Amino acid sequence: MGSKGKGKTTALNGGLSLPLLEVIMNAEGFKNTKDKELKEFLEYLKTGKTKSEFTRRIEEMIQTVKQNEQARQEYRLMGTFEMDAIEKGIYRKAIETAKLMKQKNFDITLIKEITGLPEMEIEKL
Repeated sequence: MGSKGKGKTTALNGGLSLPLLEVIMNAEGFKNTKDKELKEFLEYLKTGKTKSEFTRRIEEMIQTVKQNEQARQEYRLMGTFEMDAIEKGIYRKAIETAKLMKQKNFDITLIKEITGLPEMEIEKL
């Protein structure tokens, strides 16, 4: 185990935080194990094949965790896309404002100050 008994923590079982322990297992040992459940568990670790209700439940839990992680990742990406869209909208509004101000013969320095656009970009409008 890592740092003197301090494991990592995860939120499983309906939000209950449980420490994760680092365990090293010889999954090849399933070939020589007489205990049926232990044999099926070690075989599952080695091959990923579920042969008992216990290993099926483990696989279901793993898939649930993976789906939750995927959902979190999609949520993070959605936030990124929304921020990009907002930034584009703000930029377009600044361009629109700069065009109107330029049409009304406002000073370029004032347009730059109000819109935040670079002077060269304003001059191109």
